Amino acid sequence: MHAKMLAVALSTVAMTASAADFTPAEPARRYVESTLRGETLDVSSQRLGRVPEAGRVTTLGPAPALSYVQVYAVGSSNVGWEYVSSSAFSTTYDHGGAVLLVAVLEFGYGTSRYVTMAGSVLSGSANYANDSICDDGFGNAVTPCSPGQTIIGFLRYYDVSGNQSGSFYYQSTSINSPFNTMSDSMSIL
Repeated sequence: MHAKMLAVALSTVAMTASAADFTPAEPARRYVESTLRGETLDVSSQRLGRVPEAGRVTTLGPAPALSYVQVYAVGSSNVGWEYVSSSAFSTTYDHGGAVLLVAVLEFGYGTSRYVTMAGSVLSGSANYANDSICDDGFGNAVTPCSPGQTIIGFLRYYDVSGNQSGSFYYQSTSINSPFNTMSDSMSIL
């Protein structure tokens, strides 16, 4: 992981001062906490957030450089969504069942993604959804985004169903300067 780590609260993400100052927003904290803790996975709604409505995105300036990547949550039909600490090397619960999903937190804009599960490279179609994370104008990282907020990152969702366990690896390269490459991995039990 990158030397300029973000402190991840149970709910939201606070960027280090060198990137931008963000503090947890209470509504986002409650939303993520209720989504990730103690609930079974709803396969019909396999996301942690919501996508902005079409036509509501306006370009205001250059995209922020990639500054942080983290395997954020693992969801399975046996366990539901498990929030994964930024310092963890593996999941706590024994995931498995018919559905196995991984949510990756990415601050900034990345491209040229390289993603593997149990040593096999995933196709682009494994990335079944992306939810925007926004700056609410008061220095809070929030999702879902509302009209007028600036997109600062994404939750990227991968369907790795068919695997009962294994190592998930995610790598992305910034679309603009400094064109850095960041990665994270998680052993899924």
